[in-house]
Amino acid sequence: MKAAARLRNLVPVGAAAEGDGSSSSGGTGSTAAAEFEELSLGNGYRLPVQEIRDIVDAPPLPNLTLPPRKDKILFLKRNSLPNLADLARPEEKLAGLRIDGKSYCRSRMSSYTGISVYQILEDYTLGPEREISGLPSGAKINFVTWSNDGSYLAFAIRTNEDDGSSSMLRLWVADMDAGNARPLFKAADICLNAVFDK
Repeated sequence: MKAAARLRNLVPVGAAAEGDGSSSSGGTGSTAAAEFEELSLGNGYRLPVQEIRDIVDAPPLPNLTLPPRKDKILFLKRNSLPNLADLARPEEKLAGLRIDGKSYCRSRMSSYTGISVYQILEDYTLGPEREISGLPSGAKINFVTWSNDGSYLAFAIRTNEDDGSSSMLRLWVADMDAGNARPLFKAADICLNAVFDK
């Protein structure tokens, strides 16, 4: 309520000019003050206009990486903003680190949402896009690394559990020639610990 009282004491610029007698438009100051109060003290969650939402929600440019042979280019897709559910998850704090205790990694760690591969042709143009298949729905991809010959890609994946928490980091491998991904280990209890990864 203190904030509401403070906001009521604010006067729009038009209202101040009217109080000085320098404006001849009667009643606009009180109308502007009412509109200001309505915007500032509105009930519930408010969305900006559609144009601003489109700018904020536009997907960012993907990160690019080349294999050692430089014969293809990898596009790592990502979201523009983190999910609110991810930001609201419980976290442990240790020596300045924020840790997701369930998945053994840093909390609020950014991730990729998809992987695409383009072959670099002889005239240095890009071939058609090939999406890596076999990834689980809602996969959060981290720590993407090429094999020495560029024929495989290794990465870690987290997914959302039914209770809203994040799963453990699992090691996956993608065959670049076939274009599909699979978990490296079949056992569900083998996972990565990335808390102190740089």
